[in-house]
Amino acid sequence: MKDSFDGRFFRSLLENAREVVFVLNGEGRIKYVSPDVEVFLGYKSEEMVGRLVTDFISPEELFRAYRDYRAARSSEDYVPNIFTVVARDGTRQVWEGWGKNLLKDEAVEGFVMYVRPVALNDLEKKIALVRQLNEKTQLQESLRESEEKFRGLVENAVFGVYLLQDGRFVYVNPRFAEMTGYSEEELISCVRPEDVIHPEDLPRARQGLRERLKGLVPKSHYAFRIVTKGGETRQMEVYSSRMKYRGKPAAIVALLDVTEKQHLEERLRRVEKMEAMITLAGGVAHDLNNILGALYGFAELLMLKMGPDHEFKSYVEKIMESSRRGAAIVDDLLTMTRRGVKVEEPVNINTVVIDYLKTLEYERMSLYHPQARVNVQISEEIPIIMGSYVHILKSIMNLVSNAVEAMPKGGTVTVRTYCEKKDHLPAREYVVVEVTDEGEGICEEDLKRIFEPFYTKKVMGRSGTGLGLAVVWTTVSDHRGFIEVESKVGEGTCFRLYFPVAETREGISEREEERVDKGNGESILVVDDVPAHLDLVKQILGEAGYTVETAESGEEALGKVRQKKYDLLLLDMLMEPNMDGLETFLEILKIHPNQKIVLMSGFIETERVKEALRLGASSFLKKPYTRRQLIDAISRAISQKEPL
Repeated sequence: MKDSFDGRFFRSLLENAREVVFVLNGEGRIKYVSPDVEVFLGYKSEEMVGRLVTDFISPEELFRAYRDYRAARSSEDYVPNIFTVVARDGTRQVWEGWGKNLLKDEAVEGFVMYVRPVALNDLEKKIALVRQLNEKTQLQESLRESEEKFRGLVENAVFGVYLLQDGRFVYVNPRFAEMTGYSEEELISCVRPEDVIHPEDLPRARQGLRERLKGLVPKSHYAFRIVTKGGETRQMEVYSSRMKYRGKPAAIVALLDVTEKQHLEERLRRVEKMEAMITLAGGVAHDLNNILGALYGFAELLMLKMGPDHEFKSYVEKIMESSRRGAAIVDDLLTMTRRGVKVEEPVNINTVVIDYLKTLEYERMSLYHPQARVNVQISEEIPIIMGSYVHILKSIMNLVSNAVEAMPKGGTVTVRTYCEKKDHLPAREYVVVEVTDEGEGICEEDLKRIFEPFYTKKVMGRSGTGLGLAVVWTTVSDHRGFIEVESKVGEGTCFRLYFPVAETREGISEREEERVDKGNGESILVVDDVPAHLDLVKQILGEAGYTVETAESGEEALGKVRQKKYDLLLLDMLMEPNMDGLETFLEILKIHPNQKIVLMSGFIETERVKEALRLGASSFLKKPYTRRQLIDAISRAISQKEPL
């Protein structure tokens, strides 16, 4: 910018001037204004020089002034315009004129405006024109802002959007490109909708599009699958509507990827189904344990009364063996009810695997399936986990058994243990038990159901109960772990059980109390609502030297306890329909605070059992139990010293 003006400047100015002359720099500041401006606005020219020209324009028209000045600077022609100007005394005048960009002119170096007030006879018309210009400017700016907002929303949306016209993509947003794996350029230039939509879903997608283009009002949304560039199938929830684009019908379509949502819903349905079956299984298990307890107990008594060469001894042995097998199945049912896993012992997974190889079940399996080999690969220094040794052992046993049976022509089952970090999961570090076979594999449809109770491809009752994998699933879940399964038909299956690593805890060894095999006439009250159990326990304990009385309900037991102090009570925890074991236990403590009590139940340690143990019960027996287990529990409890 020049601070003084030479003759060439004024000569050029005079050649272009018509009315009041303004010269602005690139920022819109006044470099020069004709002295006669004072006649109209009341400002001396030197007062205006150096100020922004917009300082003298009506505030309502400032935005249009900025916009028009930017546009005029990019033009080489005279640019007409009309504005409302504010004079020194606050009055408003409508001025019109023209502007020309001479910023690059070496003599001027400015934007020159030639303006004048509107004549009085044209004033009303010009004022109306100014209003129209202002309204048009506001409308254009509103439209521009709306377009920018819409574009920003669509470009950054979490859902995919595309515009379809004449069977081609004419617009796609970045999210849709991300969903499909194609670039935006590929989708618009060479990819057709039928290249993206799953072939089986094309008819449905086309029908939905036709309905919308015809203006019909179908359901709010529909669904189809897409196939990504990499070949992956994803499930979409689709919303679309009709619109005009460049004068022709088009459809704008929004897609939400619901693949993960569907997977979660499927998992939830499976969990709900399993929970319903588990609830049913829990009730059945309790009743079965009562039946099996009596069956096994009386068979055991019968065996004791037989000589070693009795002709019916083999029959009784088969009854006892069948009872044991039934009890094992009930244990599986109880595990699924989440009443069977007591997660509080330090467990070394390597020890569990090695111990499994020494079990009778492993020897029997090896005998029946000589064509199968078991290869064990144990990682050293596996961390300790907190869990149930018995249930983890049963889980490994079930997986290896299934793996061997999946290889009728032979092969290798590999059992591995190792540690794996999962930084995105709560436990961060897990001990993994991996069981891999070379068997027939599991098809995708069956893979969805393998953890359901009683779902099996084996012959029920011969080689499987349908509970094995359900028990594995429940056991791992109760240890706050998870399972991964990979399988290919014809190649084999791999199960990985993840158990969270626990803080190091030392196992607490308990001193076994001195056991007494025979009683000395101690008085015992047996409380159970199953008469067969009362008869069984009375006979076993009577023969073991104890004086036994029975009660078929909690109420009957309380009546007897009020009349007599017993050396020990054997109390069933689940009695219906009146007082259960815990309620009976609490009432007995009110009468005899130091009463010795052994608990029993067809369930494995419910919360009510744990509460009774915390309150002082001696121990807990799970039905069905053997004669030896019953006598040992009674003798240990009686030998305990009463608190002072």
